[in-house]
Amino acid sequence: MKKVLLLGDSIRLNIQPMVYKLLSDTAEVHGPDDNCRFSRYTLWHLDEWLANEKFDIIYVNCGIWDITRKEHYQNERFTELYEYTRDMTRVVEALKTTGAKIVVASSTPVKKDSDFHKISDIIMYNEALKRVAQNQDVVFIDNFSVIDADKEQYICEDNIHLSKQGIKVLGTFVAENIKKLL
Repeated sequence: MKKVLLLGDSIRLNIQPMVYKLLSDTAEVHGPDDNCRFSRYTLWHLDEWLANEKFDIIYVNCGIWDITRKEHYQNERFTELYEYTRDMTRVVEALKTTGAKIVVASSTPVKKDSDFHKISDIIMYNEALKRVAQNQDVVFIDNFSVIDADKEQYICEDNIHLSKQGIKVLGTFVAENIKKLL
């Protein structure tokens, strides 16, 4: 049976059970219990999460933590765009050494701009991630557009996490894209 590794933040944690269920007849789906948080955190923990296992497909999504703005870092994004691009390039390069097919996924939108998250930042970082995927010749999937199609229905009241319907829609989208590559 094929093996799939899912890496990413809380959105990945939300959709992982759905992806597991939808792929259960064709693949073993794995993912760390840990929230992979931001790009540098993901890069740092790759050896631990890969654990010398062989995967056929590795899905990765980082971005929302990177664009988060907080007062104690002067309302600037936690990770500047050049750092995010560098770190995600390094993540993809490291994942490519495993021989797995790599799937890079855009960050989902927030329901509306807040002091912490700006939709324009998410779009900008997603575009940078798409360029990383193109430059590294790996698959890019657009999670943003799937949720943006009906973000009022697909995003919870907390403005960032997926509703039950959003989990179903995005989980199905991710599973279908992975299944095409198996």
